[in-house]
Amino acid sequence: MSETLSLGVHRRDLYLLRDQGQFEVLDRGLYRQADMPHLRYLILFTLRRRFPAGSSA
Repeated sequence: MSETLSLGVHRRDLYLLRDQGQFEVLDRGLYRQADMPHLRYLILFTLRRRFPAGSSA
């Protein structure tokens, strides 16, 4: 979400799109368009976003 906010999109607009069913929540702060094909390895994608290479947990 922080990337989207830094581009000038307001948090309330994201929530509105989510509530209208246009966005789906994948994980905390991670959204995708509802009409996109499902990711085959969704868990790997969300983990990669949460723990980028080189970060320490």
